[in-house]
Amino acid sequence: MREPTNDRRLYLGQHPDPKAPLSDLVRTWNDGRGMVRAAIWPYGTAPHMRVVGTTGGGKSSFLRMLLRGLVRKPGPRAITIIDAEGAGEFNVFQDMPGVAQVINVKPLKDPPSVARAAQAIADTLALALEMQDDRERAQEAWRAYLIDPVHHQSPNYQRPGETWLVIDGWGSLRYDLNRYHKAKLDPVEDAVQIGKNGRKTDVHLIIADQVMYASRSKDDDGMPSRLKKQLNCSVAAVGSLGLTESEARMAFDTLDVKVPAEWGGCLMQIGATRVPFVVPPWPLATDPTAPLSVEERRESYRRMGVAPVVA
Repeated sequence: MREPTNDRRLYLGQHPDPKAPLSDLVRTWNDGRGMVRAAIWPYGTAPHMRVVGTTGGGKSSFLRMLLRGLVRKPGPRAITIIDAEGAGEFNVFQDMPGVAQVINVKPLKDPPSVARAAQAIADTLALALEMQDDRERAQEAWRAYLIDPVHHQSPNYQRPGETWLVIDGWGSLRYDLNRYHKAKLDPVEDAVQIGKNGRKTDVHLIIADQVMYASRSKDDDGMPSRLKKQLNCSVAAVGSLGLTESEARMAFDTLDVKVPAEWGGCLMQIGATRVPFVVPPWPLATDPTAPLSVEERRESYRRMGVAPVVA
């Protein structure tokens, strides 16, 4: 059997040097047994991710580094980014290779932005269902061709490019949708269905949020359990702040959690496998408060791996 030609893995913690390959990890964390392990997300097998952590722990920084890997990665893809905090922390990705849109949700200053976010989720689900239908028709066409090649043509089916939906601030988005958005759309259920259909259709969902505390009467920490079940890769991005016992239980359903206690410290879990790693620092060129010179900002932008910025 032929091996798949497209590499559906993503290296988490890339080297900030724009000439470095994606597999060149700048640092990893020793797990205490004398082993240093690289953080590789096999998103072809575990297609969706949940990112958790406390405020200031580095969730958005981790997402930017992950997105940096996506825009540098060869192959066709369409990426939609929803920043539920509306802080513009992902504006640097506008017009980057493969980025379809960046939505900053601002219900007071830009009320239609809430509807755009809800529609983006609904559109992603519609695309996943359409690609699933195309795949089923191709399977039926192949079945007919293999049985009777005389009366049926060989199907000309090509696997579609990757589709990515990245949501930073799930709790804030749900609040804004409940309060300001009156359309008959159910983003929670849409996200659940994206999770169910995503693996076969190469549609991927990343949801990041703060770790919330569940009440004793609920098993919902701000994200419905039926949605969490679809997010089969979990990452804690908490940096030097670490996780409390309650937060560890919310994030990984266990207290036995060790995250590197330093800036950029993260822990990835897929099934029973946990990989601690460190995301290298990367100055955000579009942050107006960053103490960077103009040339340093341009260099930071060049590290995205795209064409150099014109002076």
